[in-house]
Amino acid sequence: MFVLFQDSSVILTRTAGTPVLSACRTSAVVEKATFRIMRYALSFQISCIAVVLGEKCNRSRDCAVTAGGPAVQCSHGVCKCERGYRPTPDKRGCVLQVLLGEECVSAEDCMSTSSNRSTECWQGVCSCPAGFRFTPDRKDCIKAAIGDPCQNSRECHVTPHTRICDNNICKCSRLYVPSKQNNNTCLRVANYNSFCEEDHQCLTNNTRCDVPKCACKKGYKWDASKCVNSEEVKAERRSEVKSLEVKAELRSPEFRSEDGS
Repeated sequence: MFVLFQDSSVILTRTAGTPVLSACRTSAVVEKATFRIMRYALSFQISCIAVVLGEKCNRSRDCAVTAGGPAVQCSHGVCKCERGYRPTPDKRGCVLQVLLGEECVSAEDCMSTSSNRSTECWQGVCSCPAGFRFTPDRKDCIKAAIGDPCQNSRECHVTPHTRICDNNICKCSRLYVPSKQNNNTCLRVANYNSFCEEDHQCLTNNTRCDVPKCACKKGYKWDASKCVNSEEVKAERRSEVKSLEVKAELRSPEFRSEDGS
């Protein structure tokens, strides 16, 4: 035994082979020391304060003793739950996270996806971010495309709001049509002389997309409220002219004199 500290009334000694008292940080190591006060000896034990999740650590076993299970690890100097687990409310243990589509209280309850895409607790259910849907095994989120199955319109969402979940299928919203060049895009329908990108956006009969606007198809021309066939128009006008000519002839004096009327 040798003296560590001494004054007129207290002597702190260390018995050979026993550890020196140190700041208690992580593991539940028991430190022993012997204090001799005057002629009386007092022996006692000091237990380390448990480290909870989110606090600093040196190694995983520091956390495991605290949380009581292999689901805890020391990651970058901080006690954390392993992948697939979440902290208990008191931060002293880890429990399994819930799958996508299952009930939750906060985003921490939801299992991390295999692609590391963030998940959310939306309306009390673990969900993918807007515009994504979960895979059949409910462990990952993938981008939702037109025609894909869905649970709600949020899964089909894109900006602007051009897609909805209709009868559990992602579809284009009202007044939008699917793009034929990109099956994940919805295009707004257009009338004659409105802006367009593809032909099938143009809803007015006999129109096409002459980028950037809807125009009459080749062989058609705009006639007040519709696109009409140029040859048909010409034939109609020839017929109208012929009819007018006949009427004029019937009203002429020469025709009346010949007719005797």
